[in-house]
Amino acid sequence: MTCERPVPVLGSDYEMLRSTLRGLADDLAEVDPAAPLDPSVLKQLAARDLLSDDGADPPDVEWLAWLVLFEELGPSPVGAGLLARVALGAVMTHLLGGGSAGAAELRYAALSGETGLALAIQEPGPRWARGEHATRAAGGSAPRLSGTKRAVAQASTADVLVVVAADDVGTHLYAVDRGAQGLTVVEAPTIDASLAVSAVHLDGAPARRLSEVDLADGPLVRALSFARLAIAAMCVGSAWRALGLAVDYLQDRRQFGTTLREFQAVSHRCGRSRIRLEQMRALTTRAALEGAHGDWPALPHSAAMARVFCGDGYASVTAEAMRAEGAIGITWENALALHYRRAHWLRELLGGRALERRLLLEEAIRLVPG
Repeated sequence: MTCERPVPVLGSDYEMLRSTLRGLADDLAEVDPAAPLDPSVLKQLAARDLLSDDGADPPDVEWLAWLVLFEELGPSPVGAGLLARVALGAVMTHLLGGGSAGAAELRYAALSGETGLALAIQEPGPRWARGEHATRAAGGSAPRLSGTKRAVAQASTADVLVVVAADDVGTHLYAVDRGAQGLTVVEAPTIDASLAVSAVHLDGAPARRLSEVDLADGPLVRALSFARLAIAAMCVGSAWRALGLAVDYLQDRRQFGTTLREFQAVSHRCGRSRIRLEQMRALTTRAALEGAHGDWPALPHSAAMARVFCGDGYASVTAEAMRAEGAIGITWENALALHYRRAHWLRELLGGRALERRLLLEEAIRLVPG
């Protein structure tokens, strides 16, 4: 029994990137998951320009490269920091900002490690996912924001909060500096200390507008699709790692004179997890290809499907891995404990799987003839 990960053929450039990232992941294996993201990690990643600044509309993003990055570094101790600071911070700021100078400046500062970004987009209730934001901007050229955002990843340590808010003419992106008057950040309970979230309360907080076009015209949908794909890819890579830990244990542990991997009941359970992982990878690859090819009408559905299926799959594979290891698998000292907590926590980001399923069902009903 082995658990070697099959690699989709995405091209030689992406396979070289995958090999480089696997080496980096090995170097980061001993990092404390709860520690802040080391800027040196971002500098190593900056060697490959994942974001293009060619003025494309919509802004260009290397969807396949980000897919590979989160599959390979997602399971590492810095995976949660990369998800929060890079995917949910710098890249979404890039997509939402529409190439504006202010958004580009923040994105460069975030990717270089100089500035920590936290994206505040989720609100109480489901309406924000449809583009209807209760957080309001008033004040014209000197905007002030009022409203509440919830489940903002790494908000307590961010230097700048990037907030999606509505004004009299549409929905736009705003930057609020940490320590601004009227800004309150309250940390929420979490089961994964490496991916802390907070509630953000805005009461006339001064801000500066970053976007030049209405986000409801498409940027918001594309940015949310990217975030869902990043979470799904992180689930895929982490699930492979969890299954690999279980397989290594079964190869080393002996009972009744033979290794545990020889028992068919155990092998078949791992085999079913392997099949689930192949399905997860297929969904994320499809969504990434749609993003790479600019298939914007199909991308939101594919990204949402990947996020829901991969989130549930990560939790299922981790549970099977813990059963394979027996009693030792359910102890907090075991490496699978982090995967168990993270699997259930990732399913609740960006509104959670219940909201995603609701939106998918609404879309399915809308597409039914008659």
